[in-house]
Amino acid sequence: MPESKRAKRPKKAKSSKKTGGGGTLRTVARPKQARSEETLERLLDAAEALIIDKGLANVSIAAIARKAGSSVGGFYARFKDKDELLRTLHEREQRRFQASMGALVDPESWAEQPLATMIERALQIFFARLEGRQKLAAAFLEGAARNPERWAHAVEFRRMVVDSFGKLLATRQDEIDHPDPERAIRFAIHQVLAIVDQRALFTHVSGSTANDLSDAELRDELTRSLCRYLGVELS
Repeated sequence: MPESKRAKRPKKAKSSKKTGGGGTLRTVARPKQARSEETLERLLDAAEALIIDKGLANVSIAAIARKAGSSVGGFYARFKDKDELLRTLHEREQRRFQASMGALVDPESWAEQPLATMIERALQIFFARLEGRQKLAAAFLEGAARNPERWAHAVEFRRMVVDSFGKLLATRQDEIDHPDPERAIRFAIHQVLAIVDQRALFTHVSGSTANDLSDAELRDELTRSLCRYLGVELS
């Protein structure tokens, strides 16, 4: 009798998935069919909308599935729990933000523009993550704080943001009126990001905003503050 051959085990699919926002998400299993991919996107979009409206603690898996036109079983086919869903949402949001930053940090696109205009545009991108989305931003921060690995990733992502925008501003440091332009640039960026985080957390917890400023008003005040700190003339 011919010698029997062992059947080769199929390779496991990588636990990643391309979704809207660019790149490949690492926190969910790759759907095998286009319909399954669409369901994944609907679940993510539904969860994002509900968390923005109600906050993570007040959103159930059943409500997410219902809004997505799916089922609880469909949810668990893609996510272990709400925490895994939140990780995927956070990663998608970071990739979207990174894409926006990529368009911002090209020095050639700002060659003919005043430095104050560059700063104003950067703050618009930073605040686009926040405006009307404080509960989602707070959920991301709280989720990262509970998990050392996610916290380390969040810190690394923030370092990338500071470095990217810092390098862009450094191309115009001759226009910055500060004894140490490089230190001033990094301090200013960290200051803005800290205020954005503070806004998300305290608005989510207390329901009030700093000095009752709207998001747009806070963004404008930060633009003025940042320009004056760097000694940049407002446009």
